[in-house]
Amino acid sequence: MHGRKKPAKGEGPSDEEVAAGKKKLAKYSGLLAMARKQMAAGDMSVDALKVNGKMLVTNPDVYDLWNYRRRVLQAATAEADATAVADIVAGELALTQEALASKNPKSYCVWHHRQWMVENYEVVLDKELALCGKFLEYDERNFHCWNYRRWVATRAGVSAKDEFDFTTQKINRNFSNYSAWHYRSKLFPRRAKELQAAGDGDGSVGMALLAPELELVRQAAFTEPDDQSAWMYQRWLFGQVARILQAGGAEADAARAALEAELESCRELHEVEEGSKWPPLAMAVILQLLSADGDGGDAKEEVQALYSTLQALDPAHAAYYRYAARNGDALVGRLLADGAMGGGGATS
Repeated sequence: MHGRKKPAKGEGPSDEEVAAGKKKLAKYSGLLAMARKQMAAGDMSVDALKVNGKMLVTNPDVYDLWNYRRRVLQAATAEADATAVADIVAGELALTQEALASKNPKSYCVWHHRQWMVENYEVVLDKELALCGKFLEYDERNFHCWNYRRWVATRAGVSAKDEFDFTTQKINRNFSNYSAWHYRSKLFPRRAKELQAAGDGDGSVGMALLAPELELVRQAAFTEPDDQSAWMYQRWLFGQVARILQAGGAEADAARAALEAELESCRELHEVEEGSKWPPLAMAVILQLLSADGDGGDAKEEVQALYSTLQALDPAHAAYYRYAARNGDALVGRLLADGAMGGGGATS
């Protein structure tokens, strides 16, 4: 723990530390027992919330106490006037914020309870977005907070463009922010619809949206070539571009040119970063996507060579590379089917 002297090897806690630990455990056990006793008795009074709240701030991951708390809140607010309800809601928001800030900012139970409060009572959504901003300053990759922000932003009617801009800020600060890249992939359909409503495009995700993303992720890859976050997003982008290529139509040539440009970019990076697995993996995937459309030329030998190189660079995932080399059609099919960025494959 911060501020504590690390004990010497073989040295146990002092008598004072043992006594303090026992006292702390007894206090915790007593509080938990009291909270569970009230729950078992079906105590639906507001006073029951005080003991329950103390326990949940101490340990916010006792999920059955949250379930009980919601039942008490429903009873307490059922016949209360607007002022009383507002006070109760404010208290709950403060309680959950304290639990997140002081104990566990990644607690499933606390984020779920806060979402339940928003669903069932009047809560200022702009304040919820601001709270998410604060927690993402503390830990920009807290996916619990990202999920909550995405839900609140949708409920508040925040535009996809504004959320795109928010993720751009986070990504520019740290290219390793996988949660920001992932959220970005989910925004594309909404952004395309917004552009259509403004008279730009037909509502589909086309090259006008994808081309700038390829440039952004290329910058990230060249800046931090061994970080997987940008490469995973790039892989997902390749699938979206390949969809356009396979569909034919007016943008097929642009899609093909984009994939070929990315292939050359990865070749260039591979020459500089020979020890990184990500450029040859991206090259193999691009060649398989182009071959699936009949535009890859005689790429089979190069694909096999790339996967052999990858087995040497990354032996921990050798089985995956052997599979990918033999099952290009399955790999391509998965990339074409993915509607949003996900995990899978050799990612670590």
